[in-house]
Amino acid sequence: MRFGESFPTGADPRSRLNALKIKEGRADVPEYVKFSLAIREKFQERIDRESWPELPVPENLEGAEGIFAAAKTEVDKTWREAIARIITEKAGQWEKNLAPDIPETKAARELLRNPEELERDFSLRQFGVLEVLRESVPAAWRTLIMTSSERQLAGLALMEHWLKHAAPKDLASVCEKIGLKAEELNLFVDTAAILGKYVDHA
Repeated sequence: MRFGESFPTGADPRSRLNALKIKEGRADVPEYVKFSLAIREKFQERIDRESWPELPVPENLEGAEGIFAAAKTEVDKTWREAIARIITEKAGQWEKNLAPDIPETKAARELLRNPEELERDFSLRQFGVLEVLRESVPAAWRTLIMTSSERQLAGLALMEHWLKHAAPKDLASVCEKIGLKAEELNLFVDTAAILGKYVDHA
């Protein structure tokens, strides 16, 4: 199974970036789209190299949020190992495009120079300090939002993999522990996959 094919079937394929069928060397595709697709490929490389992470054991889950937190933990691990470095490089470019003599950009420039803090904000999906990029460096802002969306979608792809391919007995145990039926969990994942990018970009 390829990474892109793992997204919920309820999502409209026309809303997925890979529907653009981007080919190497195409100049008419914005750089921020190409970059977000490169992030997706990094997640795919991890799957190809190490296979999908295993369904978490029920004892390690707390409440309905537990399984989503487990998926996020796996995505965070891949992010730190394979993606954080290229984000740091991008952040360095963005920081250079912010005027140093404007007080409003000070906090953003400090954050972009701090890889650990930037990773924390990516993990929490909190970019308030970087709002200044929206007007000052709009391509950077779009890259930031689309990259964050890819991180979220990777977690949803993992969730759907667990729902489709985990042993029925193991999945039943997890669902019992978190207090949701498998059908309800599927509904949550489908809804997030369909609406997530629209919410992010709005």
